[in-house]
Amino acid sequence: MGVFSGTLYSIVPTSIKVGLPIQLVVAYYVHTSSWWEVLNGWYARVEITLDGLGGVTPTHYIIGKEGRSFSDMITVGPDVMPGYDLNGFISIKCYKGDLSSDYEIVYYGPITIKVEGIPDDGEEPDEGKEFPIVAIALAAGALLVVTAAVTKKKK
Repeated sequence: MGVFSGTLYSIVPTSIKVGLPIQLVVAYYVHTSSWWEVLNGWYARVEITLDGLGGVTPTHYIIGKEGRSFSDMITVGPDVMPGYDLNGFISIKCYKGDLSSDYEIVYYGPITIKVEGIPDDGEEPDEGKEFPIVAIALAAGALLVVTAAVTKKKK
C-alpha cells in the first residue's frame, strides 16, 4: 500500500456556457502516512483531461503536515467551451520529495462538464428555416424582372 491518500471534494462549475473559457475550481485533500515525507516534504497536484484537452493545478509543496486541503483553478486547454458536453477524467497525484518521477495516483474518477445555453446565433440554418427566405428573394427578383419587362416602352 502507498504512503499517500487523497479525496476530491468538488469541481465547479459543472456546466459552462458555450464560448467561455473552460476554467474549473477543484477542491481536494491529500494526506501522507510517511513521517519521512512529512519531514522532508512532498508534492501534490490535480490533472484533468476532457476530450483531448488537458489542464493541471499548480504543484503544491507540502512540509510539516500530514495532510492539507487545496482549492485551485484549472484552465483546461487553450480552447473555449464547445457546443457539446465534455467528458474526461480527473486524477490527484502525490509525488515523493524532490519532485521525483515517483508518484502515486490517490484519486481517479470520471467527470462531465455540460454545455449551457447554446445560442441560435452562428448556427447553420436548417433547410426548412432557409427555404422561405430564398423563395421570397427569388419571387421578388422574378416580380422585378416581369415588372421591368411590362413597363418598358417599345420603340
